[in-house]
Amino acid sequence: MKKETKDKLEYFKDYYLGKTVIGLVLVSLAVFLIVHFVNRKESVSGVCPISPDPVNSVAVGSSYFDGFLEQNGYDPRKNTFYVVTDVYLSSELNDDVARTNANMLQNIMMTKSADIYLAEEEIYSILAASGYMADIRSIIDEETFRELDEEERIFYFDNVPAGVRVDPENPFISATGWYSEPVVIGVIEAPKSEDLSYAFLDLVLSRE
Repeated sequence: MKKETKDKLEYFKDYYLGKTVIGLVLVSLAVFLIVHFVNRKESVSGVCPISPDPVNSVAVGSSYFDGFLEQNGYDPRKNTFYVVTDVYLSSELNDDVARTNANMLQNIMMTKSADIYLAEEEIYSILAASGYMADIRSIIDEETFRELDEEERIFYFDNVPAGVRVDPENPFISATGWYSEPVVIGVIEAPKSEDLSYAFLDLVLSRE
């Protein structure tokens, strides 16, 4: 290699190489951020099955409900239906794990990360007692409510209809694999999306 060429390479390495590497890193970071924000999905609603079956649950990711979003006029490429399946509670909040999960659940409810909640009746009573759950009459129509009430499937807490009892044989519940015991389903007060909350309850109840 000629001395002149070698000197130019040394000059480039000493004065430009570091700047070039930094520039490439900054460009790569900018591209990553652009792609991230362009492809970032908006959470339009969500569901939180509390203490689901950890072995048989198959509905554990938001993509499971892409079809549900499409059927209700949302683009799953831009929107997501949030699914929270890692909250496990017992009626005895007497250990650190239980308290941690209870705090996590409270945060989910306060931030409205999920609109719809399912739990076995004893656990659901804790949700209803918290004051976060809506009167189910504000979500379902009067005729459906009357039919469910006659079937003794409305879950009351302090004389307020706070949810609907659902059997594990329900085709929707069975398909998700979330539960093998009866549960109660309900909607949080002032949900992020009333339309999707109603549509989700309709999806569950219409499959019986």
